[in-house]
Amino acid sequence: MQNDCEPGAAHEDGWLLTARDVARLLQISVRQVWRWNASGALPRPVRLGGRVVRWRAEELAAWVEAHSRGAGGQERDRAA
Repeated sequence: MQNDCEPGAAHEDGWLLTARDVARLLQISVRQVWRWNASGALPRPVRLGGRVVRWRAEELAAWVEAHSRGAGGQERDRAA
């Protein structure tokens, strides 16, 4: 897996992303990833044992798509 995640690459099937990868993808801090995870804002991660936590790339890509559509749709509705 590449170290620098790009939004277009996030939907690759089977990829498991670290908190750092998620932070880069969403352009937020790693600490914010953990805050959002604790609050249930992000898709549920996969626990691989011990302290190893990963997010499924396809689930995160769907989450980003759903949230970007929601924001874009709301802005278009206001403008109309």
